[in-house]
Amino acid sequence: MLSDRRFSVLCTALGLTVGLVYSAAWVKLLIHFSMGGSVFALLSLASAYLALENLWKRRSELSALPQMSRFQRRLGCSLILFGTALFVAGYSRLWVQAVGWAIVLVGLVLCQWGIGFWRSHRRTVLLMGLSIYPGIARVLETVWNGAIPGVLERITAQTATMVLQFGGQSAFVEGVLIHLSNSGVEVSTGCNGLPTMLAILWVGLLISCGLRRWHRLMFLGFGIGLAFIFNAVRVAYLTLIAVYGTHESFEFWHGDWGAQIFIAPLFLVYYFVGFRSTQASYKAG
Repeated sequence: MLSDRRFSVLCTALGLTVGLVYSAAWVKLLIHFSMGGSVFALLSLASAYLALENLWKRRSELSALPQMSRFQRRLGCSLILFGTALFVAGYSRLWVQAVGWAIVLVGLVLCQWGIGFWRSHRRTVLLMGLSIYPGIARVLETVWNGAIPGVLERITAQTATMVLQFGGQSAFVEGVLIHLSNSGVEVSTGCNGLPTMLAILWVGLLISCGLRRWHRLMFLGFGIGLAFIFNAVRVAYLTLIAVYGTHESFEFWHGDWGAQIFIAPLFLVYYFVGFRSTQASYKAG
């Protein structure tokens, strides 16, 4: 009959094996997203690095955590076994593997450091959670578009039309259709700006951990609003290209690489205007 401690060691070894297998699939997915021009691969990699760096810097504090109870160790083992079973059952689907690995990771933490880790290492927990599945943005997009279909698209179409009108164009909007020069351009789910908002929210979470809660919320809210405005300008620009430009230029600017050209200045404005001003307000307060 295995003792609780030996059983915990075996479960830990099993959990680390699952992590090793998942890491290979995780790297492949990062490469896939990177080749497609997606910024989420870089954000996921940065989150994993910062989480490990933060854990390494505070490794001496782990021994000072309260000793875990027998119940916590057993609960951790149960989560490892359940997560491993889910990981194996959903091996053909990467998002199921990610869910299984997340459950295993929670079990590993409970087995090694107990519930006290979640209270004293919240930043590490947040960063590891962000890094687990590089395709989390697509999952959130699917959920959003399924729960609230068409709302963000209509708002984006209206805002982009206002941008065009401000630029002297005779444009008007009808639902999700932007009418310009006897042509209509539809704002579909791929142009609603949600991926950009998620990316800027992710960046905000990475660099605002040292701020107070109210300042952090202000910074994140500013980022989401800024991302929406930048996307509306991008949609207005795409509308002009669709009506007056070539098909090749439209496909480029509509694709992932064209989107990154808009995202790059967005991140710069977000950091130098949003973060610096929020940080200054934080220090002044």
